[in-house]
Amino acid sequence: MKKKNILIGLTLISALSFAQGGNNNQKETMKKEYCNTQTKNVNLKHSNEQHHEKMMGSQKRKNSNLPKELKLELDKKRIHVQELNLSVKKMLLEEKVDWNKVEETNKNIGLTKAEIKTSIQKFRHTHKNK
Repeated sequence: MKKKNILIGLTLISALSFAQGGNNNQKETMKKEYCNTQTKNVNLKHSNEQHHEKMMGSQKRKNSNLPKELKLELDKKRIHVQELNLSVKKMLLEEKVDWNKVEETNKNIGLTKAEIKTSIQKFRHTHKNK
């Protein structure tokens, strides 16, 4: 009976030490996790930039058959959206954020984007039927 208890105890100890992985240094583990997180953040940022560039490229290809006047109008609206986004970022950096202004600006961004989309849809619909 004693041998059986000793054997079970040794098995339990070896299983626990195996599960721990032999890494008793908690600071080293935290340092590795931090580095992995930072690497993932950098890779994710790079991936997002590539995705944005890819989407902008496909958008340019889709809109390549638009007339120059419409392209110019849409570019002005897109610049306006970028300016509004920048103003929202500035508002969020202020000490005391005026959430009503932020909400109003976000609504303006949405309306401008909707105008852009509608302009493209109108053009495509009128030229599809011709």
